Amino acid sequence: PKLLPTMYLAWNTTVAEESGKVHSTAKQRWIKGEKLIVDGMKEVASFADEAKKALVADNTPEDLAGLMQKNFALRRKMYGDGVVGERNIEL
Repeated sequence: PKLLPTMYLAWNTTVAEESGKVHSTAKQRWIKGEKLIVDGMKEVASFADEAKKALVADNTPEDLAGLMQKNFALRRKMYGDGVVGERNIEL
């Protein structure tokens, strides 16, 4: 069955950079047991579980969009606006 609703993807190629820089520091922060990162990653995982349930239950696209917005807000909190990027925040 088709689980994903029709969506639009916004991508800004002028601000794209290699994500290894961000993820390597997140890994180090995880290893150190930084509460914000450890709890944040668990919450990101819960968003994935909620999204799957919403898709299987044929919930509205707004339900999925809400989870995506929560995920973005959490990434801003964990990594900071400087890493996320002003242009991505504008999108």
